[in-house]
Amino acid sequence: MTQALLLAVVTAMLLSGVAHAQDTGSLIRRAPAQIPTGSGSDAERARRATAAFAECLVDRSRGRVEKYLASFPGTAEARDIGRKLADSDCLSSGGLKFQEQVMRALFYQILYNKTFRDKELPDFSTVPPLDYSAGAPVGVASNEIALRNFADCVTRANPSDARTLTLSNTASDGEKRAFDAMMPSFSACLPQDRTIEFSKTILKGLVAETLYRLSTAAASPSATGSAI
Repeated sequence: MTQALLLAVVTAMLLSGVAHAQDTGSLIRRAPAQIPTGSGSDAERARRATAAFAECLVDRSRGRVEKYLASFPGTAEARDIGRKLADSDCLSSGGLKFQEQVMRALFYQILYNKTFRDKELPDFSTVPPLDYSAGAPVGVASNEIALRNFADCVTRANPSDARTLTLSNTASDGEKRAFDAMMPSFSACLPQDRTIEFSKTILKGLVAETLYRLSTAAASPSATGSAI
């Protein structure tokens, strides 16, 4: 997804309506996300607004977010959970539309931050290969699996910078430096004669997902690196 397309997607998310989801009864109440009016390009401000929305959803409905992430990307189950998860109360002005690829990416960044930020980075060389096809329905496009295998390669090759990227603030100078540091690993892990276009949000989210799953597997020898 190109930057221009991402902006179009996020703009639609910020302007289109959505049905209200039921609250889970959690006592956590995060302030609604605000559409930024400060510095930066339209794309950068849109990314920040979407990240704030995703964090609000995690804080209000973490159990439902984890259930969503446990579903295989792009499936009817994932879409159904996503529709139920979307909560317009997390945006202070106007409704928004749940866009799966973007929100899945942001959820993993937020969950890694909340779960592993203060823990030592483990040695992933001892973690067996993870099965990113687990839960995939028969006939599902292999693209989702291939993307995660690519991100797994990147994360194992450069875990420190993968962590720095995942923990960086959206659309910040630190995020830009982290992307620059990761470029050699991105190039090395890309299959020959293959070109893939990513938005920054999606690419960062893929790294965050594999970093989260590898860290979970490393923390528990019996873990299989499942989606959540």
